[in-house]
Amino acid sequence: MKKTPFLLSLVRKSAGALKIARYALDSGENDSAVSRSYYAMFDMARAVLLRAVLTEDKLPRTHNGVIEVFRQYAIESERFDVQLATQLSRAESLRMIADYAGTEIDVTEAASTVQVVEIFLRTLEREFGLDEASVANEYAKPASKGHDGVSEPTRFPLRLDPIDPNHLEELRRQARENWRQLQLQRQRAGAANESGYKH
Repeated sequence: MKKTPFLLSLVRKSAGALKIARYALDSGENDSAVSRSYYAMFDMARAVLLRAVLTEDKLPRTHNGVIEVFRQYAIESERFDVQLATQLSRAESLRMIADYAGTEIDVTEAASTVQVVEIFLRTLEREFGLDEASVANEYAKPASKGHDGVSEPTRFPLRLDPIDPNHLEELRRQARENWRQLQLQRQRAGAANESGYKH
């Protein structure tokens, strides 16, 4: 079996996750749609970092690490909107609710998430030449002597400061608090609906 180059694998996984997210949304599986949407973004963010900044062995191995380096790259490179980069963190928070909370994501939130992911992927595919056909074509080209068949990406001087564990803990604390507030809002909305039915 021929090994798929990592960059191409990430691009394919991203496209596949989006396809499954759309299918899940159409099937009324809102939690699955949100979860797969996040992974579509996560794999594309890793592909961008691999294409533009880091080598495979330097890619962060954690979700938080990828999210933080991706956000930092967005700020420093100015190649795409920082607000777009923040959508990855938002999608991760929703995925945590979808995968681990006792409540379900509503259809409006799920549809909105899938829509954001589509914009996210299209933007990054266009900016970095990361659509599946383009990346596959790069690997299909005959390699010149001493070259692997893939053009060397432009490396930006990304400053990879050590991630402050206190900062990560604060982000986690904020995510937990946001999740708690969301649960309280949903409980209040449910209680209001119940009291409306009793009258």
